[in-house]
Amino acid sequence: MSKHPFTINAIQAFADNYIWTIEQNNTLALVDPGDASVCINYIEAQNLTLTDILITHSHQDHIGGVDALASYCQKKHWPVHIYGPATEPL
Repeated sequence: MSKHPFTINAIQAFADNYIWTIEQNNTLALVDPGDASVCINYIEAQNLTLTDILITHSHQDHIGGVDALASYCQKKHWPVHIYGPATEPL
């Protein structure tokens, strides 16, 4: 991401979670995307390109959408970087 300002938004997921977005210059990083479908809907509605996925820990409600989002990016030919804790399996 460049030096331009970024915005942070929340995507509601499940009954009690949020997936945080970090957006800049039409690119997007997602934090703990437990539900891929709400993320993909958001990406397409906002016309964004997913570049990064940040995982804080490996609970299913935080990582459940990672595989589907990685596949989505692959189909779009978007390289996506996935970051998570070294001490937890993802």
